[in-house]
Amino acid sequence: MVNQLYSLGPKDGTVIAAPINGIPTAPLLEPAAARFDAARLNWIGSTNRETYVAYAWHMARVRSLAELLQKELIVGATAPGTTLVDFPLVTNKFLGTRFRVVRGYDSTPQINVAMERGEVEGIGGIGWQSVKTTIPQWIAEKKLTVIAQYGLHRDPELAQAPTMLELAKTEADRQALTMMFARTEYGRPYFLPPDVPADRVETLRRAFDATMKDPAFVAEASKLQLDVTPMTGEEVQNLVGELARTPAEITKRVRAALDVPMAK
Repeated sequence: MVNQLYSLGPKDGTVIAAPINGIPTAPLLEPAAARFDAARLNWIGSTNRETYVAYAWHMARVRSLAELLQKELIVGATAPGTTLVDFPLVTNKFLGTRFRVVRGYDSTPQINVAMERGEVEGIGGIGWQSVKTTIPQWIAEKKLTVIAQYGLHRDPELAQAPTMLELAKTEADRQALTMMFARTEYGRPYFLPPDVPADRVETLRRAFDATMKDPAFVAEASKLQLDVTPMTGEEVQNLVGELARTPAEITKRVRAALDVPMAK
C-alpha cells in the first residue's frame, strides 16, 4: 500500500493512508521491500501513543526485568516483523535479556491459551491497550506481571515498570533501541503521499488536530476504551525524519539482531 501511494498517488490530498506503526522504519529494516522514503511522506498526525510491554504469567520464574537478565523467559510469538518477535530479539542482542522466542502461533489469543497450558511463560512485546481490552480479567486477578515497557518514556499508568531504554549502556545501543521503539510514540499514524500541495497538507493536519479535540470523537473513543493521546503531523514528521537519519552501522546491527533462527 505504501509503495503504491508513494510512487503513484493520487497526490492531491484525496487519499489518506493508515499504515501499521512499523512503516516509518521499514525502509531501514527491510530496504528490499519498502521502496519509499518515509521522511518524504506527509504525516498528518497520530491518534495515540501506544505503550508496548513484556509480561510474564504469574507462575513464571521471571517476575522482573532484573530477573530477565539472569533467567530465561519463554515467550510466545507469531511471525517475524511483529513486535511479538522483534522487540524481544532486539533487547536480547543489545541489553542481554534472556527471552526465548517461540514463533508460529496464529494469534495473541492462541498464545494466551498456551500460557494457561504452561507451553509458554509470557509475551515479549505487545500493546498495553490490547492487553487491557482483551484480557482485563487477568490484570484484575493479577495473573500477569508487566516486567518492562518499550518506549521512549515510562507510561504513567505503568510507572513501576522500567523501560528497556533505561538499560542501554552506550549511545549506539540507545540509538538502535530508539529506532525500534519509536513506533510507540506514533501508535496510530496517518499520512499523505509525497508531493501533495502544501496548503492541502496544512488543511488536513489542522482538521486532524481539531478531530482529536472534538467532544463527539473523544466520547466515542472513550466508549470503545481507546486512549486519545495525539501527536500533530509536525511532531510525527520530525520524529520520522530523525529516524531516517539513523546511521547505517546502527541499522545494520539492528537487522542482524532480527536475523535469528526460530527457537524450538
